[in-house]
Amino acid sequence: PPTFCVEVPRDAPCAADGRFRCPPCNLEVGGVPGWLCVPLRADRALALDAATFYLIGTDVGCEVSVRVDERGNAGFAAPATAIAERLADGLRRLDPAARPGLATAWWPAAAASPPAPGCSGARLAVDLPAAGGAPGPERAVFHVAALGSLQHLLVVRGSRAGLDAHRAEVQALLDSYRLLDPGVPAGSAATLPLQHHTGGELRGAEYHNQRWGVRLRGPDGWRTEQRCGGAAFRVAWAGPRGGRLWLHGYAVPSGMARWCRETADAWFAELCAERGLAAAGAAAWSAAGDCGALSRSVTCTVPGGGSPLGPRQRLFRLVVRDDLLLVVDAAPACDDDWPALRGAIDSLRAP
Repeated sequence: PPTFCVEVPRDAPCAADGRFRCPPCNLEVGGVPGWLCVPLRADRALALDAATFYLIGTDVGCEVSVRVDERGNAGFAAPATAIAERLADGLRRLDPAARPGLATAWWPAAAASPPAPGCSGARLAVDLPAAGGAPGPERAVFHVAALGSLQHLLVVRGSRAGLDAHRAEVQALLDSYRLLDPGVPAGSAATLPLQHHTGGELRGAEYHNQRWGVRLRGPDGWRTEQRCGGAAFRVAWAGPRGGRLWLHGYAVPSGMARWCRETADAWFAELCAERGLAAAGAAAWSAAGDCGALSRSVTCTVPGGGSPLGPRQRLFRLVVRDDLLLVVDAAPACDDDWPALRGAIDSLRAP
C-alpha cells in the first residue's frame, strides 16, 4: 500500500519524464536517476508553479518553485541573499527552534557564470529539531536564483544524516538546474511567467485577463503590480498617498464542483476574521449586469490599533461565477481616494 499521498494538479505540463521544465519561467530541473518528480498545485505551494523531487528510499526531498517578488513585476531586483534571509526568518517564525546560518553566494553550475546584471544567487542552511517520528535533527537548505523580480527557489530538506549520506545525489539534482534562456533581461523576466500561468497582463492602469474573461481599470497614476501567491491571479494598485486596490481571482477549490454565494460568504467571513475586519454593512447578492454574475458589496471597518487616524473603512466587491470568485478590495489612505477607488470597482467586467 502507499506510504503517503500527494495531491497533484489535474494538468501539469511542466512536470514530465522526471523533469520540471517550464520555458515561460525559464528553468529546467531534474532528469537525474533516483529522483521522483511530483508536480504541486500552485495554490498549495503559494507559487506560480512548483514540483517536489523525492529521492526514492530516503527522507531527502527538494521543492522547486517559481515565484515573483512581493513588489510584483515592476523590475524590482532584490538581492538573492536578502530573499534567502527573508525565507529563513519566515521558517524561524513557524519554528522558533530553527537556527539559520549565513547566506552565501550561490549560482547553478549549468547557468552562465557570472550572473547577468540584475541576477543573483544565494544559499542558506537552516538547522531544525527532529520532526515527529524523525530519527534525528533536520536541515533545510534554501537555494535562490533571483532574475530581476522572478525567483527560482530550490529547497532541499531532510534529516542531517540523510543529507550527509546522499550529498552526491543532492548535488547532482542541483547541478541539473539550468536557465533555458540565459539571455532574458532581468527587468522583464517575470512578465512572461505571469502571463503564462495567470492568463493576465497589465496595459497601463488596466488589467486584462483573457483566460478568465476579467477586466478592471485601476486608478490612473497609481503604481500597478501583478503578484503570485496561490490565487488564479492577483493584481495590486498603490496610490501616491498610500491607498491600495487589490483584485484577487480564486479558482474553484479542490473538492468543489463550482463556486456558490454560500461558499463565498463563508470564505469571506473567515478572511475578515483572520484580518480583524468587522463588517459594517453589506448589500444583498444580486445579478450584476456589468459583470454578468452574482455580485455584492461589503463595507468593513479596520480597527484603529492606536492609530491617530482611528478606525478606517475598506470596501469589498465580491463576484461569484461557477468557475471563479473575484474579490476587489479597496483601502483608501484618505477620503480623497474614494472617487478613484469607486470608479475602479465600477469598471470591473467579468462576463
